[in-house]
Amino acid sequence: SYERALAIKEKVNGPDDVSFAATLMDIGIAHWRQKQFAEARAPSERALAIFEKQLGPDHPYVAMSLDALGEVLARLGERAEARRLLERGLALREALYGPNQSGVALSLSHLANLSRDEGRYDEARPLYERAQAIFEASYGPEHEYAVENLADLARLERAAGPGGGQRPAGP
Repeated sequence: SYERALAIKEKVNGPDDVSFAATLMDIGIAHWRQKQFAEARAPSERALAIFEKQLGPDHPYVAMSLDALGEVLARLGERAEARRLLERGLALREALYGPNQSGVALSLSHLANLSRDEGRYDEARPLYERAQAIFEASYGPEHEYAVENLADLARLERAAGPGGGQRPAGP
């Protein structure tokens, strides 16, 4: 189990070890996949802190952690902080890999989901469309990432309704 591996890594390598942080990130992602967002938060935050401390702010593991924690916070309703992390992760991935890499598409898709959930439809649409182009170029149109992104784009179209613009501000 992840918890056993985590305990062993902490004992053998210490609580600031990169492999310990990677296991923390895996635990956070496992909770996220099970929709246990509150349980995903602490390991995701701790993983990000360790990666930043040990590897610096511009490392690929930091980019992955920013995305993972941003997704968790978005699901917990902490959208402003989620947006800050997701935007930082996207910028870092673009700087590391260029604008058309599949990891960039994942970050775009996550940011698009947040924008859609906030009713920022005009902002979400180009993010989904850019992600779709990258996914299809990287993996083909039938890959699970491309198909899921296309479904997210359809959810956006349904949410936006006729006219498809921003959701009116309300109480």
